[in-house]
This record gives sequence, structure tokens and C-alpha cells, in this order.
Amino acid sequence: MTPRTALIVGLALAAVGAAGPGSIPDRLFERLDDSRGAAGAPAWERRSPLDRAAAAAAEEVAASARFELEGPIEAFLERVGVRRVRRAVPIVDVLRGYDDPVEAAVDHWNHYRHAWQELMSPEIDAIGLGEARARDGSIVLVAVLVQDPVVPDLARLARETSRRVNEARAGLDLEPLLLSPELSLIARLHSEDMAARGYFSHRSPEGASVASRVFAAGMVFDTLGENLFKIEGAEGDPVPIVVDGWMTSAEHRANIVSSDFDECGVGVAVDDKGTLYFTQVFAHGARRASERGE
Repeated sequence: MTPRTALIVGLALAAVGAAGPGSIPDRLFERLDDSRGAAGAPAWERRSPLDRAAAAAAEEVAASARFELEGPIEAFLERVGVRRVRRAVPIVDVLRGYDDPVEAAVDHWNHYRHAWQELMSPEIDAIGLGEARARDGSIVLVAVLVQDPVVPDLARLARETSRRVNEARAGLDLEPLLLSPELSLIARLHSEDMAARGYFSHRSPEGASVASRVFAAGMVFDTLGENLFKIEGAEGDPVPIVVDGWMTSAEHRANIVSSDFDECGVGVAVDDKGTLYFTQVFAHGARRASERGE
């Protein structure tokens, strides 16, 4: 997750009034949604987990002595299971003495340029809204704005990794590695396992090696190798970073430029924080165990 941007507008006057049917968060969403439509901003979503995070944040602000959100908004998102966002922005308002707190909040945020720019931003994909009451009767409103992460095309990343590895081999007058669907499945499953269980190793927590994984898939081989790469928060295309990283590491480069290998498999996975896991399996003589009586 990226660092938060805290936008806080606090006002305190007299007693709170009430206006209109429906909850304050519901009516506030309708007003903000109408404003985005009028501004030509793309559609966004109101999401229940974000509502829960916003409500918890509002409760914290209402209970604080200075009406401030003291912790990062990402902590509230984590509590409700939202772990992967590209950007999260909290906007806070503290209101007293307004007949219609919804209109008051919209008016405040509209006059606070930074807050309104975020609310109207085409980059914002979703919103959550929460409300809490302070001991002095103030209404605390919190909006949590979220920009979703870019969903990577994992199959494309795998193909591009294979292509760039073969470009590196071509520069050394080596034959290209054939991309094997069977080895690619083995590589992808290992990447997915690392992403799901939060480890980064050639061996699984149970001790399974790349050879073990190939045997478990019903295959045997003459020669075998494996390269791994983990990349967090990459902007743009991560494949050049991955292949360049391998080529500057003697052990990984040795697998890429080895004439002992003639095929490979590449698999990529992503975890819930956006970390990418790359696995490339290299082989010579990889075949089904039954093909030569093994």
C-alpha cells in the first residue's frame, strides 16, 4: 500500500440538527455520486469493507481528544481484509450545529480544494463512508477513497520473461529455450504457492525442491535448474527488472546461458499486497516418466 494522505476538516459550533430520511453515509454517498457525475468523473463503487473501515476510523476520531485520525488508514483497511490497494486516502470532517450535516460536509469538502480533487478524481475507484458521534454531540464523518491496483496480466508476464531470456541467449549465440507448457505449469504452481504462503525459496516449507515438483508432476529429466525473483511495488513493466536481475547474478545467469538446457517453463503469481513472484524452470530431457519406461 502507498503512504496515506490525511485530509481533515474540523468545525465545531452548537447542537446538531438532522434533515432528510436515510442514514448520513447513504445520503452523503448520493450527493458525492451526483457531483462526480456532474463533473464527468467515471463511475465508482461504494464497498462494504471500505464502509466498515471508515466507520472504525470515525469511531477513533470521535474518541480522540483532538478529533484526529492518529493511525494510518491502511491499518483500518487491514482489519477488514482490504490488503491490496494502489492508494488509500482518508477524508475527515467534524460537524456541530448544522441542520443538514450532509450538505455541510459536501460544502466543506467542496471548498477544501485538495479534498474535492480527490473526491472527483477519475483515479478513485471506490469509496467507503462512516459516521460516529463524539461525547460532545459532534458528528464525525470519514470517507475512505481507494484507487485499485493495476491487475497484472500474469500470462503475458510469463511469456515476456521467456522472450527476454531468449534474447539474452541469442546475444551469446545460444539456441532459444523452447517454452514447455508442462514446465510452465510447474513453475506457476510454485509461484502461486510462494505468493499464497508468504515464503520465497527454491524449497517449499515442507522441503520440496524443483526436482521434487517435477517428479510429482509425473515427469523426469536429464538436467534441471530453477531461477526465482520477487518484486514489490514495481511501476511499469517488471520483466526487464527480473531478467536484468538474473543476468547480473552469477548463479542465475549460469542457468540462463547454459547450453545444457533446451527448454523452460515460466510462471508468475501475485500476492494480496501486489508482490510478484517469478519462477523459471530450466530442463534438458524433460519427459513423462512413462515415455522411456522410467
